[in-house]
Amino acid sequence: MGNVIFASILLSVVIIFTAVNSVIICNICDEIIELIDNGDAESAIALWNAKKDYIQIFVRDAEIDVVSAESEALGESISLEDGEAEMGKLRLRDAVIEIKNSESITLKNVL
Repeated sequence: MGNVIFASILLSVVIIFTAVNSVIICNICDEIIELIDNGDAESAIALWNAKKDYIQIFVRDAEIDVVSAESEALGESISLEDGEAEMGKLRLRDAVIEIKNSESITLKNVL
């Protein structure tokens, strides 16, 4: 009986920590998306670079690499043509949304 109680408590702790982590990562992604939508790509890139190490612990490397590549490309193209910068913002926004969707609270992500 003690093993069942211990396993239940352990499962509850894992679910709580997973949910809290999901909320933190989704909030960071929401901030980045909001900055991009408001036209402040430099701040979005700076926020990504500041929070990348934390997010990298929990998110797959392929998704991290896509956002990092898009943020670097956008950082280089901000001073160039407006059309290229706008496309870069959209690509970065889509990549961040992909991370947010993969970290949202679902039964699959918890287990």
